[in-house]
Amino acid sequence: MRKSSPMLLKVLAGMSSAVPFMVLSMLLAPLSSADEWRFEVAPYYWAAKQKGDIAQLPSITVDVDEGEVVVDFASELDSGTKSTGLLALSASKGNWLLWTEAFSIESDNVEPGKLWNTDVTAEQTFWDVDVGYRFLHDEEFNFYVYGGVRVAEVDGQMDLTVVETEEVFTRDIGDDWIDPIIGILSRWQLSEKWAYWASLESAGFGVGSESTTQVMLAVDQKLTKNISMRYAYRFIAVDYDDNDFVYDVHVSGLMIGVGFGF
Repeated sequence: MRKSSPMLLKVLAGMSSAVPFMVLSMLLAPLSSADEWRFEVAPYYWAAKQKGDIAQLPSITVDVDEGEVVVDFASELDSGTKSTGLLALSASKGNWLLWTEAFSIESDNVEPGKLWNTDVTAEQTFWDVDVGYRFLHDEEFNFYVYGGVRVAEVDGQMDLTVVETEEVFTRDIGDDWIDPIIGILSRWQLSEKWAYWASLESAGFGVGSESTTQVMLAVDQKLTKNISMRYAYRFIAVDYDDNDFVYDVHVSGLMIGVGFGF
């Protein structure tokens, strides 16, 4: 496996690295604004499913009774529900909205084949930092345009077992990259206790990944002045092909979280 720091350290390092970026954006907020800064910490549970292709080049040649066979270190991911956590921190004042979030998903996928079987284990880590500005606002509707960066890392191992000889070939797989992000976010206040919001974003543009698309739909239920439940659906599709590593995977599923405001 590629050398990697523990997930907790990754999250803490990512969150702490976001602080200077967020502080700089806070300074851009109008000092004369009567609005106060409002912050939120929101942990989520995500019932995520993965589907797509993952591969590490180059191929290898294996000798069998029929002759030489070209074997690809590639697998089609089609996992069941993977329980994962997501942590989000946000700050808002006036027209400004800032947030950072991090999540990690572990995969363990076995794909049987006629000539060889493939076993993939991988950890996929994503960390975002975004800054948004509100262009439309009234009592019921808010519309933001935002931009930011995403740091992504895939770290894993692929085992290929030749069916005829039971010979096992092992290769470390993965890569890391940074994507620019642009997106839009809308929020509708349906009542005193209920709100609905949706976001759509594109990332990558060939800088890191070829393209990444993310959609999120959520409903907020206000429980108290500073605590809200959040019910959401999230979809993210990543198309990355660089440094002999292919990661063409989408992750989707229902989420539930709690927002603690202060």
